Amino acid sequence: MDGRAVELAVVVAVGGLQHASCLLKLVFCLDAAVELLNCVDGGKWLASCNWVPKTNCCAHWGGVSCDPVTGRVDTLYVYNPVGILSPYIGNLTYLKVLGIYNDEGDNDAGDEGLSGSIPPELGNLSNLTYLNLYDNSLEGPLPSSLGNLHKLQHLILRNNYLSGVIPCNIFRSFKSLLTLDLQYNRFIGPLPSSIANLVSLTDLDLTGNYFSGEIPVGIGKLKNLTRLNLLYNQFNGSIPKSIFQLPRVEFVDLSYNNLNAPLPEFVVSNVSSMQELHLTYNDIIGVIPDSIGQLSKLKLL
Repeated sequence: MDGRAVELAVVVAVGGLQHASCLLKLVFCLDAAVELLNCVDGGKWLASCNWVPKTNCCAHWGGVSCDPVTGRVDTLYVYNPVGILSPYIGNLTYLKVLGIYNDEGDNDAGDEGLSGSIPPELGNLSNLTYLNLYDNSLEGPLPSSLGNLHKLQHLILRNNYLSGVIPCNIFRSFKSLLTLDLQYNRFIGPLPSSIANLVSLTDLDLTGNYFSGEIPVGIGKLKNLTRLNLLYNQFNGSIPKSIFQLPRVEFVDLSYNNLNAPLPEFVVSNVSSMQELHLTYNDIIGVIPDSIGQLSKLKLL
C-alpha cells in the first residue's frame, strides 16, 4: 500500500469507527487496512466509494483528490458517515477541503451521522480553506484550536448538537472567512467581540441557537456582509444602527429574539442594498422612524 493510501486509511475512521482496536491495528500493521475497513462499514465503502486498499487513492477513491505536485491528499469528502471524527484527522496537514456530512436530507433530531466531539487536532489543518461538518450529531464545545485555521474561507457546522460559549479569541485570525454557518446547534452566551475581525465575511447564519446578550456593534464592521441571519436566539437590547449602514447587506433576519428597545435611526452613509428586513416576534417598542425611507431598495419588512 502506498503512503497516500495509508494516510487515507487512517482517516477512514470518520466513516464509522466502532472499536479503537481497529485503528491500532492499522497504526502498527499497514496490512490491517482491510480489517479497519470492515470495522467501519467497509462493505459500504468498497461498493460505493471504491476505497480499496492497495489501489491509488488519488485516482480511484471516491471523494478523494491529491495535489498534483506533492501527491498528498488535499481534498476529502465523506458522505453519510457514522461513528466518530478520529483525532488522526489532524495528521492530514495538506488538506484544503474537508467535507463530512449527510447528503440524504436533514437528519431528524441528529439520529445519524458523526457523534462525539470535534477533536482539537482539527486545528492542525493549517491549509484548510473549506470545512463542512453539516447535519451530523456532533456535540460539545467548539475547540479553540479552530482559530489556527488562518486560511479558512467556509466554516459550516449547522445541524449538530454543538454547545457552550464560543471561545472569545476564535475569530481573531479568520481574515479570509466568507461563510460562517452555525445554525441549529446549542451555543449559548454572548457573541465574542472578535467577530468584528471577520472582515471578508459575506454570509453569517447563527439561526436556532441560544445566543444571548446584545448584538455586537462590531458586526457593523463587516463591510462585505450580504446576509445576516440571527433569528431564533435570545438576543436582547437594541439593534446596532451600524447594521443598517453595511453597504452590501441585502438580507437581515432578527426575528424570534428578545430585542426590546426602539428601532435606531436608519442613517445610511451610501445607497443601501437592503432588500429584506425581518424583525417579527421581538419586544421592540416605539414607532418606526421616518428615516426607514433611506432603505430605498427595501422590498419586504
